This record gives sequence, C-alpha cells and structure tokens, in this order.
Amino acid sequence: MILDRKAWVAGLAWLLAWATLALLLLSVNQHMVEESVQRRLHDHLRLTLDEAWFSTTQAQVNDRRVLTRAGAKINEQATLLVRSRWFAPHTACRVQLLRIDGTGVGQLAPEMAQRRFGLFRNQIEREVVFAYACRPGVWFVVGVGAVLGALFLAIYVTVPPPLTGTHRRWINQLLEQGYSGQEAFDIIRKYPADTLNLNPAQRYCLEQLHSPGERDMNVVLGLVTDARVATLSIEQMNWLLFGLGRAQWPASDKAGHPGAMRAAKDEGTTPEQGLESALALATAENRVEIDLTQLRLLLRGVPVPIGGTPLFYYAWYALARLRGEVWITNPPSNRPDLAAGVRLADWMSRHQGHGRAINDLQQTGLRARTLDQNRSKIKEDIVAALGEARAEAFLFDTSRHPDGVQLRYRLRVEPALITRIAAPEGS
Repeated sequence: MILDRKAWVAGLAWLLAWATLALLLLSVNQHMVEESVQRRLHDHLRLTLDEAWFSTTQAQVNDRRVLTRAGAKINEQATLLVRSRWFAPHTACRVQLLRIDGTGVGQLAPEMAQRRFGLFRNQIEREVVFAYACRPGVWFVVGVGAVLGALFLAIYVTVPPPLTGTHRRWINQLLEQGYSGQEAFDIIRKYPADTLNLNPAQRYCLEQLHSPGERDMNVVLGLVTDARVATLSIEQMNWLLFGLGRAQWPASDKAGHPGAMRAAKDEGTTPEQGLESALALATAENRVEIDLTQLRLLLRGVPVPIGGTPLFYYAWYALARLRGEVWITNPPSNRPDLAAGVRLADWMSRHQGHGRAINDLQQTGLRARTLDQNRSKIKEDIVAALGEARAEAFLFDTSRHPDGVQLRYRLRVEPALITRIAAPEGS
C-alpha cells in the first residue's frame, strides 16, 4: 500500500519532532543532573572536610593522607548522589570525585565528563574537580516517541490538510454549481492537489458524466481520477463513456451522461464492475467480427444491429480489404458492372443472402446507386449503435480513381483487425 503525501509529511514531521524533543529533554535533564550532583557534592564536602586539613596557601594541604582517604570514602558512596527510575531521561549515572585543591582522590573514566566548582576552606576557595556519566534512558526516548506518535496520529486523522489553490478553485466551482460549502469541502478534500489537475481527456469525461442536479460529483470525480482512466486518450475516453452508458443509450452520441450511472444501478451492476467493463472496452482494439450465419456484426466487441443485405456488403468490403484489393470502385452511374454483379450475387447466394438483392444483381448488375445506398445504410446503422465519433473508425475512406472520374471506397479498418468473417457451412 502506497502512503499518500499527507501520511509521508506527517511521518517525517513526527520523526523530526521526536528527535528534536528527545534531544532537548535529554540536554535539559543532563544539565539538571549536573547541577544536582555539584550542589550535593558541595554541601557534602562542606560538612565533611575539616578546615584544619588545608593550609593557608592555595593548592596546599596540611594532611594529604587524610584528605585522600576522605575522598576515597566519598567516591564509594558517590553513586548514591544520583538515583533514577527506569523511565527517567538518564539512567545508570556514575559520579567520581577527582581532585580536591590539587590532591588526587579518584580516577577519570574515558566516557566521563569533568566539571569544577569552588569550595571555601581555611578562608581560601579550593578547586574541586569531579566527573560524571549517565546513559540516556531508552524507555524515556521510546515514551517520547510514542506520545508524539499518538498526537500526530490524532492530528492526521482529525485535522484536514491545508487547502491549496487547486482545492479552492474546485470548491468554488462546485459552489457555483449549487453544492453547499460542506458538500464541496467533503468531496474535494480527499484528493491531493496533483490528482485534481485533470488532463483534457479527464475533463471531457467529467463534463460528460457530471450532473449538478444529481449531486454526483463525489462518484464522478472518483471515477475520473482513477489511475487507469487518467491514462486514456480522448478517443479511448469516448469508448469509456459509451461503455458506462451503453445499456441506456445504445444509439446516442451522449452515451456516458450521468444516466449511465443510473443505468448500471438499474441493471444491478456496481460502479466498480461498470468501470471494469468500460475500461476493457476503452482499451480494446477496433476489431471487426462478422457472422453471416447469425447475421451479426461485432465492432470492438459491441453488437451492432444491421440489416442483412447491408451486412453482406460490409462483409464484401471487408473481404476485399483482407484479399489486398483494398479499393472498390463505383461503376459509372449509367453503366452497371454486370460481371461484378454476377460474382457478388453468386457469393451472396452461397451465403444465403436475401433473394431480392441477389436477383437484382443478377439481372441489372452492380450499380453505383446500389453501392451508395448500402454504404449509407451501413453508416446509418453503425452511427446509430456507436455514435458518430466512435463509428468513424469502422466506416469508409473515399478517394478518386486514377482515371479521375469514378469514386472508389475501402473499409477504414486495417486488415489485421478484421478477425473473423464466419459464413454458413458448405459455402
């Protein structure tokens, strides 16, 4: 699971705050321990060290052996100066009295820090040097992190992220469309700003799907910002919209309007299932499948209702594309192509075509008017099923014959995408 930006920011902020606060509290506590040790040592030495042990000269003592023994005894009990519990900021503290007015009374360990203070004995301030060392309390550091973690988690869950300019623009747009302030905020705040920067295809999809009167922006925006939808081109987005609304508008170029959501709901399809099937359609190839047995045409997997004779002509153009003939030239309007008419009639007869159309071809030949009428009917049926924009890929290209007189036509679909032309057995 990939954490969103807000979670990463909260995690980094917690880590920085934990390190800063832990170091600050440890530093303050260390200073307090140092002051406490120094104060207690000063009071203890003031009561313990006899004035007579010191001479009237700086760094001179009258009885060095007694002073050394006194210092050693103090060092034996020095650890009692600092007592800490398991949850304290510092634990396992050690204290050593090192020198009293130049007389050594203890040994300095490498990890210990030295400190000094003055002690008045025999009317002269004597320098006292001591050392101490403590370990940072592990449970204290963990506890600070846990408390901060709970605080940051509460902030993360309860406090919404600050609104960016992008968020504010979206909220203002929803307010203009009749949403309440709370509705607009609840919808928009869930999305990172970069997700709300829609590309042209996403904006087109949003415009087609969103109906302010239905208050469906929450569902529509979730669909439009889906990572799979965001990668679609305008052409693919048209197919996505068609896939979402095909049940309700099989013949409308506005397929994909919010009614598509209602159509899916009426059919018992969840938005997720509807999106999955629509995405499959959006990312499919423009394949053509013709079944002359069932008189069925599938374009991009979508059934297209089409009359029997126009379907035969569509299959005829498709076969020409597959055979490499590519272009089929219209015969002159005043001179039907008798030979082509016989060949086409024979082919339609073997595939159980309509008798009247076959007779017409056999008797009068292939006429330009017949081809034009069937191409027009093919276009009408495909546009009615898919909408004009989506139908374009399955219609015809037109060019002038090299003779400069007659028009010629070819199916726009590439041969590799004409996957099957099924005919009755024995044909």
